[in-house]
Amino acid sequence: EMLLVGIGLGLTISPIGTAVINDADETKRGVASALVIILRLIGMTIAISSMTTYALSRVATLVSIARDAFPTGLDAAEIQHRSVAAYFASGIQVIDEMLVIGAVVCFVALFPALFLHGSARIEPAKESARKPEDAFSMGD
Repeated sequence: EMLLVGIGLGLTISPIGTAVINDADETKRGVASALVIILRLIGMTIAISSMTTYALSRVATLVSIARDAFPTGLDAAEIQHRSVAAYFASGIQVIDEMLVIGAVVCFVALFPALFLHGSARIEPAKESARKPEDAFSMGD
């Protein structure tokens, strides 16, 4: 699954950034490039922190529910064994939930992406004011 995510991100992030930068005026491409990078970093920071908060909170809730279901009169070793099993099961469940959340977000993001009409213009290189033979001269 992570291989698919990596391939998808690699095939998505670069073309989107390139489309934004290419669509900017020539004099503003540096600003557009910086804006793309800043917004990407802000998005990653918010996504990672919010998903981490969700995961930790959800695992704690699921483990608390599992511990409440423990029978009374267990010895310490059995409580520890059941607690480890509860954390493991809760972690697996939360990872599954986060994958579903990621899939839903990607699916929702597909709709606005369908309406993007980026320009694929390729501008010809401008001729230099100097002649090619002047590039090698050391100046007089």
